[in-house]
Amino acid sequence: MKRFFIALLVLTIFLSGCGSNVKNNNINPNKHTKIISDTTATTATETNLNKMPSIKQEIIKEEGIEYKVSYKLLDCSKLSPGFLTYIPETMKTQLSNSSDGSITIRIYETSKDGQVLHDYNYVQIFYYPKNTEKNAAIELIKNLSNKYNLNENQNIRKWAILQYNGIYGTIALGYYNKRYFYVLTHSTTESADIFNPLSERIFAEWRWTDTGKGLID
Repeated sequence: MKRFFIALLVLTIFLSGCGSNVKNNNINPNKHTKIISDTTATTATETNLNKMPSIKQEIIKEEGIEYKVSYKLLDCSKLSPGFLTYIPETMKTQLSNSSDGSITIRIYETSKDGQVLHDYNYVQIFYYPKNTEKNAAIELIKNLSNKYNLNENQNIRKWAILQYNGIYGTIALGYYNKRYFYVLTHSTTESADIFNPLSERIFAEWRWTDTGKGLID
C-alpha cells in the first residue's frame, strides 16, 4: 500500500509506544464488537498523568456475549507537544522522523504474534514541521482529502479546525501549543464497523502532557 509521507523519512523506529514497552494482548480485532460499558472510563478533564494505568479495560458485546477488551497506554510524552493515550493491545506503532522536522505516528492492527492483520486499517498522527503556516497546513489536508476521496464535513470534532470524511475514513486538522497536526483514520468498508469504534478510543483518551487536558476539552 502506498504511503503518503510528504518528505524523506530519515529515521524509522518500530515501537510498542512512542517511548514505552507494552506486553502483547488478547484482543481479536477481526470480530464485530459493540462497546456497552467502560470499566475504567476517564473524563476529558485535567488528569493526573502519573496515575494513568498501563492497561485499561472495557466491556464489549458481540452476538449477545460480553467480553472484556484491553487497551494499553501509548506514551508519546517525549514529543513536542507530548501526549498520552490508549490504543487496543493488538495495535502497534511506527514512529518516523522526517528531515523537514515533521513527525508521523502510525498505529496499526496486528495479531497476537505481531503479524500485520490489515494494511488498510490504521490511524496516523502527523505533526507538521514547527512554524508551519496555517494555509500550508490546510493545503496538505485538502490534498490528502482528494487522494482518499474525502469530503469536507461541517459536523467536525470539537478540537478540529477542518475535517474531511469519507467511506474510507476521516482526516482532521488540529493546532496545539503552536504546532499544527492532523489525525487520519483509514479503514476498509468491510472493517469500518469494527475498526472505527476502537480507533476513536485513541482520541477520547488523548491527554496532553503539559496540561493533562484532552483533545475534546
